Amino acid sequence: IFELLKTEFRAIIVGYLDSTGAHPFLPPQPPRIHSFVHACDADEVRMFTVTSDYLRAIVNASRLPTDDLLIASVRSAWLAHNRDMAYLVAIGKELSRLIRDDYGRLSSIIRRIAQ
Repeated sequence: IFELLKTEFRAIIVGYLDSTGAHPFLPPQPPRIHSFVHACDADEVRMFTVTSDYLRAIVNASRLPTDDLLIASVRSAWLAHNRDMAYLVAIGKELSRLIRDDYGRLSSIIRRIAQ
């Protein structure tokens, strides 16, 4: 029965927050093996996504649905930034730099973010 009740969870660490602010790189210590996971509130998302540095970690992730993860994270960040169009344009420019070699993929991601 334990095989049937198995839950698998995958995560990608794109940075961390501490008392000094947001850091778009791995923390100095890995999370404890049985640490709890919780969703960030809007203030935490806004603080972490002031820059677009987190996007590179998602784009370069392997064995994950990176396009869907990019879309979900950008839409969440945009909502936390009160749907600021200037923020969304800056993110779009960064995505175009990161995925410049695959126009089809880039246009699909941008189109799906806008939906």
